[in-house]
Amino acid sequence: LTAAEAARQLEGGGFTIRERFKSGMYLPAVAEFGGGSGLRLQQWLEERLRGRQPDWMLWTQYYVATRE
Repeated sequence: LTAAEAARQLEGGGFTIRERFKSGMYLPAVAEFGGGSGLRLQQWLEERLRGRQPDWMLWTQYYVATRE
């Protein structure tokens, strides 16, 4: 699901989203051949992308939602 669709479904089900977070950058060539250096590069890139325009590259979404 896109972030917008996930939020729409949660809110449509009567939940209020309290927190949201995205992570999970995966660059296949870097992950497969980069070893520890590749992992550090992906983590560095992920930190710089989070909350900015190209954050669509972060594919794992986490939500904290309550239903009152």
